Amino acid sequence: MRSLPCPSPAPAFHADARRGSIYLVVLVTIATVTTMILLGITLRKSANEAYRTGIEAVQARNGARSAVESTLVQLQRDPDGFAAKLDAGVLIPWTTLGGTEIGAIAVDKATQGSVSGSSGIVQIHAAGRSGLAESSIGYDLVRDYNAGYLKVLVDLGASSYWALSEGAGSYDVLDQIGGVYGTYEPGTASGEVFLDGEPAPTIVDVSTVVKLDHEWDFETGSGSIVFWARIDDSTSPSIQGLVVKEKHTTPKLHLAIYAEGNQIKVDVDSRNGYSGEIVSVSADSFADGDWHHVAYTFGLSGAKLFVDGVLVASNRTYLLGLKSVQMRETNMASWTIGARCTSSRLSDPLSGSVARFAFFPEQLSDSSITKLMEAQLNAAELSVVEGSFVRVVE
Repeated sequence: MRSLPCPSPAPAFHADARRGSIYLVVLVTIATVTTMILLGITLRKSANEAYRTGIEAVQARNGARSAVESTLVQLQRDPDGFAAKLDAGVLIPWTTLGGTEIGAIAVDKATQGSVSGSSGIVQIHAAGRSGLAESSIGYDLVRDYNAGYLKVLVDLGASSYWALSEGAGSYDVLDQIGGVYGTYEPGTASGEVFLDGEPAPTIVDVSTVVKLDHEWDFETGSGSIVFWARIDDSTSPSIQGLVVKEKHTTPKLHLAIYAEGNQIKVDVDSRNGYSGEIVSVSADSFADGDWHHVAYTFGLSGAKLFVDGVLVASNRTYLLGLKSVQMRETNMASWTIGARCTSSRLSDPLSGSVARFAFFPEQLSDSSITKLMEAQLNAAELSVVEGSFVRVVE
């Protein structure tokens, strides 16, 4: 009986191939799963980063808004302190508020540099920072020195104020408090620049003076005259009129303030026993050709002359002003700026300028005179320019 041959065993390479296929499938599966996991992690990181960036951007924007609100509150509650910070350039140093940094600075809008006294428009940059996100909002402030000074004048009781800041070619002089108008002679308006950057009149001879009308308020036994003056050379011409209130004929209660022989003098003719110079002081301070603050007060405290806010001369025996003791004589002449009035005519013109002239129907205290001088230099009224808010950085 024949035996059947035994079947030959499968070649070994078939088994290896099957095992290899299985391994390949497993590896592909593992690679796919790993890729999906890594992709998921990346997407999750991107989503988290986007979320975090979005949150930081919102926080930065809110920080910028908070910085703006803080500056506006400062401006409203403490305008003087705010003005001082403007000049320093930093309104809010970087400060952390609720996890977000806020800060605010001030720059001159025209130059984008430091704020100075001549900066008309100041730009505020209020910013917020959170992480890598930063947002900034800008807005403009206008500094009006005349408005700030005008408020101080009214508070101290001024009845008339002529800034003498009308532009070239102007004829009328505006009284910003009492409505007492005046006139420029042709070519007088403008030509000079005052400390606040605004115009001032140019005076070179008697044909370029400024005339201010008379008003009943000026007929007073006590009062104060305040103005700024610039003299090209206080010694030449030898006499130069600053302010005079005198009729061309038959002067009554005449008053003149002028420079003579390197002195600033006050001259009166009261027809009550007083005539001629009553107070005088060296004009050395005017030798620099710059603007200087001048004030003359009269009344029960006598006659007082101030230069740059400091009492420099006084006469306690002169108790008259622009009205006699018996009230029978008054000075009804107009004010003349930039000359004297002698021998029934205008004379002795100023070579320079007079500006920011104010009259008070009462004798101001020494401290009030100092306050007025400081106010003219520092009392700028700050106001936000409507429509100027803009997001600078996002």
